Amino acid sequence: KKIEKLDLKKYDAKISVVRDMFLFSCFTGLRISDVTHLRSEYVKKVKGEYELDFVTIKVGKRAEIPLHILFKEKAKKLSKPERILVKYFDKKNEFVFPRLFEQYINRHLKLICSLAKISIRCTFHTARHTFGTYMASKIPLPALMSLLQHSDIKTTMIYVNMSQQMVKEGL
Repeated sequence: KKIEKLDLKKYDAKISVVRDMFLFSCFTGLRISDVTHLRSEYVKKVKGEYELDFVTIKVGKRAEIPLHILFKEKAKKLSKPERILVKYFDKKNEFVFPRLFEQYINRHLKLICSLAKISIRCTFHTARHTFGTYMASKIPLPALMSLLQHSDIKTTMIYVNMSQQMVKEGL
């Protein structure tokens, strides 16, 4: 929420792109490689709702992500990931987001976290953990495993255990 609310108008426009890519990952669970290589052809609009359908870079698995049901807000027509997507999506462009190197993204992400007064070590992978931990308390385990493209249930259980620990600690 701190990163979402951060005012970056006085900074280079690319820092806002990095923030949006990071938040898109927080809302979808996508790896940095999948966000940076997200092609416009992977975006499907079905009955006015956005979905992603593609093969992931790291594990080569098909990902079908219904953006319209992730982080939906009652008063808003589009979900949080859809709002970010439409900001950048243009069928004429090969990629959804501007092409940025992973090292550049992570360097600017550190600045963003500093500006948001977030003291934990933050990398792009933190977004994936944020998604997994949040969704672990919202959806069935097989669905989470599928969204995160995990092959082993033990990997997905890390997020479930983190989520349960947070509940116990009252976070």
